[in-house]
Amino acid sequence: MSDSSKCEKILKSDDGPKLIADAINGFAAKVSEHIDRLSARDKNEGLIKSRLSSITQQIEANNKKIDQVDQSITKSSEAIRKQYMSYLSSYYKAQNQAGYLSMLSSQTSSNAYDSLLQQQATSKTQKS
Repeated sequence: MSDSSKCEKILKSDDGPKLIADAINGFAAKVSEHIDRLSARDKNEGLIKSRLSSITQQIEANNKKIDQVDQSITKSSEAIRKQYMSYLSSYYKAQNQAGYLSMLSSQTSSNAYDSLLQQQATSKTQKS
C-alpha cells in the first residue's frame, strides 16, 4: 500500500473499507497471537514466563553455590587460624626455653669461673 493511488482505488470500491479493516484486524490478530504466545496471559506457560522462571532458578542455584563457597572459606580460615595459633604458641614456648637455656648457660659458666677461682685460691693458700 505504498502507492497512494492503489489505496484510493481500494477505498473507493464497494468492499474497500472492509478489505482494509480485515487486513488491519488480521494484522492485529497475528500480533495478539504472538503476544499471547510470548506472555501466555491465560496460562502459566509462555516464553517470557518460562525464561523468567529459568533465570530465577539459576539465580537461586548461584546463591546456594555462593553460600556453600562462603561456608567452605569460613571453615578453611578457622582451621588455618587454629593452626597459626598453635604454631605461634610453639614459637613462644621455644623462645622462652631458649631464654632459660641462655640464662642457665651464663649462670653455669659464671659459677664454673667462680669455682675455678676458688680452687686456685685454695691451692695457693695450701702451698704457702
